[in-house]
Amino acid sequence: MSKRGSLTAEEYKILRIACGLTQEEARKLHGLKEIRTIQRWEDGSSWISKIAEEKILWANEVIQRSVDNAIQIYKDALMNHCEKPETVVLIQYSNDDFIVFVPELAKLGFPNNVHRAMILRLYLAFREYGQKVSIVEMNVDDYIEFLESRNLEDTQDARAAWAGFYFDKIILN
Repeated sequence: MSKRGSLTAEEYKILRIACGLTQEEARKLHGLKEIRTIQRWEDGSSWISKIAEEKILWANEVIQRSVDNAIQIYKDALMNHCEKPETVVLIQYSNDDFIVFVPELAKLGFPNNVHRAMILRLYLAFREYGQKVSIVEMNVDDYIEFLESRNLEDTQDARAAWAGFYFDKIILN
């Protein structure tokens, strides 16, 4: 057994769930052969290795740092006298679209569920600031049509503009 970490079984499980990982996804993230290892960590019948502890804490930190950065950008915009948006619209992706649109997380070995956990945390953080917030699922066909009709390239700003446009389109229909 690897060197013992300091997370309890319950703490590990809470972190895994907070990161949006299923036990199978956690197994892959840790590079384990059997899901039974995750199950033993979570039922307390086996110590959680220090390496696994560091990896799940790192995953949680990556998510939280992304959320904190997004909230800071929002706060900075408000402090620079930008008008508070009526609704902040967040985008989540299908598993196939995640690899295309969020490659930085995919390259780190994170599944789409980690991105979805990040979106959920952002949703809750915006709500804490009294901001109305919604989530839309990326509609690639609609997005491409949006880009082409405005002669735009795919960028974060273009996706944000599309999300607001798409949200309004859904609400009006």
